[in-house]
Amino acid sequence: MLFADPTWRMRLGYHPPREPLPADTAAIKALLDQSDPARAAVAALVAFYGLCTSQVCNLQLVDVSAGWLHLDDRKIPLAPPVRERIATYLDHRTATWPNTANPHLFINRRSAMETRNVGVRWIKLLLGPGVSCRSIREDRILAEAMASRGDAKRLHDLFGLSINARLRYTNVVDHPGFDSA
Repeated sequence: MLFADPTWRMRLGYHPPREPLPADTAAIKALLDQSDPARAAVAALVAFYGLCTSQVCNLQLVDVSAGWLHLDDRKIPLAPPVRERIATYLDHRTATWPNTANPHLFINRRSAMETRNVGVRWIKLLLGPGVSCRSIREDRILAEAMASRGDAKRLHDLFGLSINARLRYTNVVDHPGFDSA
């Protein structure tokens, strides 16, 4: 006799996505002012451009050139504070691993000897407890949604968000408790 689970085809639904919340700006500012050049550069890229962890991990040296960030099919001008932090990180990278052949922007002591990217765990450990790429990214996208009064096309162009992801942020702007002041 074989047992067949009668519930295996039942769809149970999903958890609705939570509303994006602003991040702790003091923690983000502390990350941007870090003496560790890798931490400051990662925080700057996420805080200014809303990159997700996988995008930070996969950035290559050629993606950051001549004051521009080449991401997917977008060409984004780098803000002076970001440019400064990336230049400091690149100086540190060159001094620490002068002979590395790794094409990725961010490397660590393990990935410097290979050509693979850093892992998501390295980014999480780099940023430290209480702050994540996701929380900084959500804060940046939420700030842009509020500044543009929920312009969904602008959110797509700046951050490459899908329709459902854009709705999460535009719904917060349309929330009755939102104060535009």
